[in-house]
Amino acid sequence: MTGNLAPESTREADLRAARAVAMSSLGTAELLALADSAPVGLFASVEGFGIVLANQRMCDITGLPLARLLGYGYRDVIHPDDRERVDAAAENAVHRSGELQLDYRVVRPNGEVRWVEAHAVRVRTDPPPATVVGSLVDVTNVKSVEEALRQSEARFRAIVEQGFDIVSILDRDLRVTYASPIARRIAGYDTPQLGLPARSFFHEDDADRVEAYYRAVVDGRSND
Repeated sequence: MTGNLAPESTREADLRAARAVAMSSLGTAELLALADSAPVGLFASVEGFGIVLANQRMCDITGLPLARLLGYGYRDVIHPDDRERVDAAAENAVHRSGELQLDYRVVRPNGEVRWVEAHAVRVRTDPPPATVVGSLVDVTNVKSVEEALRQSEARFRAIVEQGFDIVSILDRDLRVTYASPIARRIAGYDTPQLGLPARSFFHEDDADRVEAYYRAVVDGRSND
């Protein structure tokens, strides 16, 4: 019943009080336990000191024990080809933008390469030193799927580009988004002609009938 609800200002005050009680009851051990239960890596970094706090998931992702992870030990597992890019992004987050979002590779001590996605935000600059908190997610599986799709698309394109089949891709407005070389050659086009209405590839006596067929396919209607 809305009549029993406290005024908005009272509810906000009660919420702040409840939050203060909860925070005061959480000691360092409780906060670290909470962080260790998180499914993503969590860390805090202080300018001039490197990483000063990290949860267990950070250790799992990097393959480093906590003692090696703290300070600047984390840099040891950043892939050599990505290290300069990561350093530049971190420098920018600390001194300019105040935030970081970056994909890069880490090399675990056993030699295994993993892709990670880092998000971080600067939470304090005054008084110095600057403090940054962030998260790290293992996205290796996502990258593997993306690479498999890229390779599959490359193989498909190679087959189509070298083949003798007429292949075209249309959007929902029946405009051409892709036409194979043989399709363009038969239609008399030397260039891809992307964005053209599909009917421009058909004989004028057949254009209405073929367009109606494709429109039915797009709309999910039967062509029987």
